[in-house]
Amino acid sequence: MLNTLHNALEMRLEKGHSYAGKSGSTPRFDEVDTTVNWCIIPNMKAKLEHHSKVTDEYGNVMEIKVWKVPMTEHTPFGYKYSFVYVSGNERVVGYDNERGKGDHRHVGSEEFEYHFTDIATLLRDFQADVMAFKRRVYES
Repeated sequence: MLNTLHNALEMRLEKGHSYAGKSGSTPRFDEVDTTVNWCIIPNMKAKLEHHSKVTDEYGNVMEIKVWKVPMTEHTPFGYKYSFVYVSGNERVVGYDNERGKGDHRHVGSEEFEYHFTDIATLLRDFQADVMAFKRRVYES
């Protein structure tokens, strides 16, 4: 599942699909389940760039959402995002940039500041935390 998302991202990069973010060129996600093209995020016009929700081999759910938004002091890179991995109806890994909190990540019940650079790095960091959870819970 993680490899599929990563491969889709890599394919877009190879084909030259990208758009500039504050830190340079940031890859686009393939559009999946984008039935809603515009939504409101607290008084902000947002274009849904990617939404996927899959169930893995353990019955856990991974949901990834990325919106393109105007660049502001709260969204300096022009993205809102929510990456979540749910096991047993509980968020065990999550990355988001909620207004008022900024970029941060959740691992279990703990919350940590996160330094966002671009979507590709965000996906890799999220994948690493999900794989660490799987190794800890299912492979030990």
